Amino acid sequence: MENKEVIPRELMHSLFFDESNWHEEFLKSSKRKPFYYELRASHTKNSNPWHSPEPFIKEYFERWNEVEGHIGKLFSSRNKEEASIEMVYQIGYFMETLFWLNEKMALAGVWQERFASIEIAPINGKERLQYVIDHYDHYTSFVQLRELVNELHKKWMRNEAMKKSQSE
Repeated sequence: MENKEVIPRELMHSLFFDESNWHEEFLKSSKRKPFYYELRASHTKNSNPWHSPEPFIKEYFERWNEVEGHIGKLFSSRNKEEASIEMVYQIGYFMETLFWLNEKMALAGVWQERFASIEIAPINGKERLQYVIDHYDHYTSFVQLRELVNELHKKWMRNEAMKKSQSE
């Protein structure tokens, strides 16, 4: 018997979910699924990443530094299938980080509508992220995602420095 989860409408996005569950690639993998915490939020009383995002954001940027080279190698060796799978994971993780950084739940199904409510974001982030989502299996989207991550990292660092100077 297959373990089906009920995916709330706010999380439902065709890049990550089909009509009723995670896409097959996510089900086969042992990696943490994007939007895992959002899916579990209604089932747990534990603290969620968007309430205290700093350790999660720090871990994301550290892991990105590791996976970025791997994705580049997948594209350069023309392993488009593996590169595409990794890109979908990284798009999800980026979306999480973008919203968590702004202390908001990352809801893939309504991310465009909620984008206007976030303060810390890359310039033209909504349009650029949509391009990455639409063309996730192209090298140019990997380059755009890399730029989005780098820009978000700089904004996060600047924001952290400002918070630290205000608390002194």
